Amino acid sequence: MSTGKLEQIKEYRNLPENHREWLLFLAGKHRLSLQQLRFLLEYSLDMVCWDEGSLKRFYHPEAIEKQKGKQAAAKIFQQLKDGYHGLKNSMKPYPENGHVAAEEKGTAPLEERIVTRSPHGRYVRSC
Repeated sequence: MSTGKLEQIKEYRNLPENHREWLLFLAGKHRLSLQQLRFLLEYSLDMVCWDEGSLKRFYHPEAIEKQKGKQAAAKIFQQLKDGYHGLKNSMKPYPENGHVAAEEKGTAPLEERIVTRSPHGRYVRSC
């Protein structure tokens, strides 16, 4: 797989540098097809958006043992795909009340941020 084809894909350029380098390494080492790389590119973009790290965490080259060529590429692709879908379909840890507490955001609670003003000015007697 030539790097030129991958670099022509717009989404590839949107990935952080370390993710791009790793995809190029993967493409070179396991000779993944362009279609497989397109899927991995989509998975990588999702994981960046979700702030879940990289597909590297699902990469286990020892699992292919003595396989070579297309069989090894298919097995590597399948393990990355399975890891991605497992993450995608897993339960997300949300706070109990459904909202992130103000203290976690680093701001004061809403009640403390509300500003009250006395009704003086030009609109007081306009009703």
